[in-house]
Amino acid sequence: MTALIITAAIALLIFFLLASSITAELEYDKVFKFKIKYLFFTIAKDPLSPKEQKKKKRKAEKKKRREEKKAKKTGKHIAEKKPRHLPTEKANAPEAEEKRRSEAPPNNVKSAARSKTEEKKQKKKSGMTPEIIFSIWGKAKPHIKRLFKKIRVTGVYADITVGGGDAAKTAISYGVHCAAVDGLAAFLDSMITFKAEKINIRADFELEKSVYYAKATVKLRVSTLLHSGLWGAAAIYGELKELNAVSEKAEGSAQQKAA
Repeated sequence: MTALIITAAIALLIFFLLASSITAELEYDKVFKFKIKYLFFTIAKDPLSPKEQKKKKRKAEKKKRREEKKAKKTGKHIAEKKPRHLPTEKANAPEAEEKRRSEAPPNNVKSAARSKTEEKKQKKKSGMTPEIIFSIWGKAKPHIKRLFKKIRVTGVYADITVGGGDAAKTAISYGVHCAAVDGLAAFLDSMITFKAEKINIRADFELEKSVYYAKATVKLRVSTLLHSGLWGAAAIYGELKELNAVSEKAEGSAQQKAA
């Protein structure tokens, strides 16, 4: 009975972790700000608070001190002095040069080695052809579309004040901004789950530059991310395996014909 309770608790915990969402809070007000969270933990954020900036600075200073101590222990901080060439070494320089030339491989061997390395590089470069890229994209596209469709963008609020310093320029800019925002909203709505809370666009003929403010919340479940990622990776791996088998078969038939 105890084992059953522990198993059920672990299964419930795994279900809770997978069903939870990774949340990104985005905001733009002259500078871009973001905060990425999962459950009660903050994964990343920018800009950092003054307290966090001090903590980051202390960590960097501690790391620098550790590296300096390590360098002192190993003796890397002491610059190695280059020994001066003795007259005997200068006198023996022509003999050493002749010995090096005699031991060096001939030019034919060098050219053959270079040609082999160039062939290997060309084979590696020619491994990813446009046909292979398109076939991989064809296999991964459904999983990428499914992943994007599960992304939820909510709480979208935008406040745009269009200016230009001139009445004609401001009017043209206002029309461009309205068309761009409508087009972007339609595109996002077709790609992801997009819900706009409020979008204000107004013109101020006395304003020299446009002013922007926007915020939004982006959410994605961990289970969706893992599902799309694993199935997409499996589809790409299967396609690559099949393409390699086809290419090996074609090379074998070509070698048989040549023989």
